[in-house]
Amino acid sequence: MATYIRQRPPRWFSTIAYVATLWGALGCLLFLLYSEVPVSTVLAETMFFDGVPGWYTAVYAAAVASTLMGGVALITRSVLARALFLASLGLLAVQFGYALIDAHMLAAQGWSAMLLPTFLVVVAGVELWFAEYARKHGWIR
Repeated sequence: MATYIRQRPPRWFSTIAYVATLWGALGCLLFLLYSEVPVSTVLAETMFFDGVPGWYTAVYAAAVASTLMGGVALITRSVLARALFLASLGLLAVQFGYALIDAHMLAAQGWSAMLLPTFLVVVAGVELWFAEYARKHGWIR
């Protein structure tokens, strides 16, 4: 059986790990504010938030929690970061699949409703890629 030596990561690794953790913490903060939809929101958004099922909220909570835990796993140099970021990406797919298809957000808001989900999926994909890159270089184990 091969013996693995944990490689010392470059200095920028910890910067990216802390940014990923702050990103996850921001997502958790937004989840906590999720129930407080301001009165000034667009009518279509208000109608969407009023009618979401309970499982949608659970998926949202799991997505932001796995993102935050993935960032913490990067800071602690744990290989669990990859699995957590993968779970986050999958949960985002479920969340936005419902929001865009079943809830008819595209019909209500047009194609601009795709901007935020696309950005969030790209960020989650980059986090997953970075965790895999770090694993291949021996920075997390």
